[in-house]
Amino acid sequence: MARKNKTSNKFNSICIIVILLVFSGTMMFKMIETNQKNYDYKSEEERLKAEISEQEAKKEQLAELEEEMKTLKYVEKVAREKLGLMYPDEIIFRQDDNN
Repeated sequence: MARKNKTSNKFNSICIIVILLVFSGTMMFKMIETNQKNYDYKSEEERLKAEISEQEAKKEQLAELEEEMKTLKYVEKVAREKLGLMYPDEIIFRQDDNN
């Protein structure tokens, strides 16, 4: 009977050790997986922060352009460049590109 009890104790100990090893391995795998996700999220956060900065700079440029578009100087510039308009008393000299 003492032998049976000793063998049973050994078997129980081995089962407990195996269960603990499987549990530890699973926990370690999950911990590594969680750390990888955390790293990915931090990278995504940095990328999004950079994109926000870019968009804010673009927003400022557009606000400046909007203010500039409200001025007569801008209207005159567009009229001259895109529409080819000029003042009635103005003389335009054009350079001939053939020479």
